[in-house]
Amino acid sequence: MSSDSVVLDGLVSDPEVFVLRCCLDDPAALDLHDAGAVTVLIGERGRVRIDRGGAHAEIGPGDVLVMTGTAPYLLKTSDAAPLSARVDTEHRCHTIDGRPLKDEWALGLRMWGHRADADTRILVATVDDVTLAASLEAAVGSGPHVVPGMALASRYVDALAAEADAIQPLEDGIMARLAEVVALEAARRIARPTPTDPADLRIDEVVATVRENLGAAWTVARMAKEATMSRSTFSARFTARFGDAPAAALARWRMDAAASVLASTDDTVDAVARSVGYADGFAFSDAFQRVVGVRPSAFRRRA
Repeated sequence: MSSDSVVLDGLVSDPEVFVLRCCLDDPAALDLHDAGAVTVLIGERGRVRIDRGGAHAEIGPGDVLVMTGTAPYLLKTSDAAPLSARVDTEHRCHTIDGRPLKDEWALGLRMWGHRADADTRILVATVDDVTLAASLEAAVGSGPHVVPGMALASRYVDALAAEADAIQPLEDGIMARLAEVVALEAARRIARPTPTDPADLRIDEVVATVRENLGAAWTVARMAKEATMSRSTFSARFTARFGDAPAAALARWRMDAAASVLASTDDTVDAVARSVGYADGFAFSDAFQRVVGVRPSAFRRRA
């Protein structure tokens, strides 16, 4: 049986799923004992190191990590970070000396940690699906495996992140499917890596920089300059790589970030606008409605 057929045979019905955005200020380390049969970590901001059973991996913005098995692991913002908390089975979280953190670290809808705009932000998805786990292990091993830059080019990662932010989420079965597909896509990329063009590498680096600094005055021309390309070459290669034109992708990234802030803070619309690169709330509100479908104020009322 080929690697592809092993992986694709891993889909089963109604697995339990857990999705949470973890927000940590450096230095911090978590002792995690709540891994599912399959665990997916998606880097959104900052860098983290994962240590499990003598294996080590590191992810940054846009990277995706996948691993199987329920063995505990450490997630650290830096090598020397002290243990900040422990998460036990059934996602019970507490300080190392036993003080509960469930309410203290609650930041909003499926968001947990120090603060919503923390130095480091990781989207964590676990699926308790042993059949899927067995398929992944047969194809690529238990991991942890990292696929650099996968989140920058994956519509499935975007869909999972959007569902994690949704005010009225779909049923968990849909979220589980999205987590499954992200894991399957990662496994396929691991099993069949493709050569990376240096120009695409430069584009990926620019995308990572933009997504970490959405409040800066980004334009397509500035992104092209950062990638050392003409605007037309950058736009063509970007669109071929990601499926969206650069301007459309930039607007989507900004609105995704704004939606997260609106749902989890009391910041004014003007403050949210500035945080994602808009000079005033009026232009931001118009752009938000074009991308999201409602004005920021209406979005917040439904959060």
